[in-house]
Amino acid sequence: MQAIIIYRDNEETKGGIYEIGMKSAMDFLKENLMYYIPLMVLGDTYEDKKDHLGQLAHSWQESHTNFIDWSYSELATINNFFETNGRRYGLIKEFRENGII
Repeated sequence: MQAIIIYRDNEETKGGIYEIGMKSAMDFLKENLMYYIPLMVLGDTYEDKKDHLGQLAHSWQESHTNFIDWSYSELATINNFFETNGRRYGLIKEFRENGII
């Protein structure tokens, strides 16, 4: 699974997209973890998944200004995730208006 991870390493903020499980991320980063945003939509119903996607987008919007060294590839992956799922769950207009994609 891919996840957006932003963390503190001494006085430096680091981050990126990592292929890592939630438990591994928490074990690896411990108290230095600032943001963990899995690039997967969770929920039992359509509405649950739509709400979860909205929460992920909000977390991304809040977090991406804390780390500015994103590669174009990482930004493309993140944009693709939110565009694909935004269409799937009817949030594409909201995501465009709020600069998510």
